[in-house]
Amino acid sequence: MNLKSGKWDDNLIKFSVDADKNCATIKKVYEEEAKMFCDAIKSFAENPDALENFESYLSFTFGLWLKKYVNTPENIASEMMNFATIDMQ
Repeated sequence: MNLKSGKWDDNLIKFSVDADKNCATIKKVYEEEAKMFCDAIKSFAENPDALENFESYLSFTFGLWLKKYVNTPENIASEMMNFATIDMQ
């Protein structure tokens, strides 16, 4: 198989092959989602009321929430950020 560039493993990793160096460069493609997810955790740490609200929400809907929002890295990162930055006033 002659690969010059493309995607591999369900879009988890992008890769390209440098013909001059005869080596592959691998880059993770979820950098933005990982940052958003971790920023949400930081926001929860700074806003205990938002974390308590999220916990309360999950206590009633956890199974449904998992099925609906934890099916992609983009969805879970976005959903976490939405809860973490909610204005509780």
